[in-house]
Amino acid sequence: MVETEVYRVRNGEPSIKPKKKSTERYQRRLKTLCEQVANGEKSVSQFLNVVG
Repeated sequence: MVETEVYRVRNGEPSIKPKKKSTERYQRRLKTLCEQVANGEKSVSQFLNVVG
């Protein structure tokens, strides 16, 4: 695991950080809403009202 982190640092790749649960929930909700708009289940104005 340490070797992987050293490799990333040497190659300029970002470290992997744990995601917050609230961020994961928000991302899932946005994905669901986008799919609903794409499928015609919600209008864009409804999407914007939900998102804020």
